[in-house]
Amino acid sequence: MVDLYTVKATSLNVRSLPKVEEDNKITSIPQNHVVSKLSATEGNSWWRILTIKDEQPLEGYVASHFLVLQGLSKLTI
Repeated sequence: MVDLYTVKATSLNVRSLPKVEEDNKITSIPQNHVVSKLSATEGNSWWRILTIKDEQPLEGYVASHFLVLQGLSKLTI
């Protein structure tokens, strides 16, 4: 079982590192997109997440304050 979260922002950038830099944006995910939390950085401001986008697994970092807890479930990849 994993905690699932929903994107509450209009769009949320997924990054390769837990910081904002021009060259570390992987992609963005839309509002209401569901992600699973894999881990958190110290201070809990960045989360490493896993999700599915365009039928492919996607892993990266997002700013945690743009996510809201959806519930407990299984995410199948």
